[in-house]
Amino acid sequence: MAISFISERKEVSKVIVYGDYLVLVRYDHIGTYTNGSDVLIGQMTEVLTPETDLSGNDPETAWYCTDEVRGICEGHWDDESVAEWNAMSQEEKDRLLNNEFS
Repeated sequence: MAISFISERKEVSKVIVYGDYLVLVRYDHIGTYTNGSDVLIGQMTEVLTPETDLSGNDPETAWYCTDEVRGICEGHWDDESVAEWNAMSQEEKDRLLNNEFS
């Protein structure tokens, strides 16, 4: 008999503030079996920057646009840090992301 899920969902499991510009959001990918039990399918981490759209309008990224994540980002990214991030070249941003997570 094949195992099948009746539903799958993504839930934010951890939010980490990393440096001045980055917020990491870890999510659990959970499947629910037909008998009602849940199983962890996998975990992923999304890196958010001051230019990340947190509106929740994009269905692909809406999973991390919770009130909790928005509140953390808004509290962390003040006007000064947003201005500094926006003043960086794309190369500087890429280097920062690569240095932090390689």
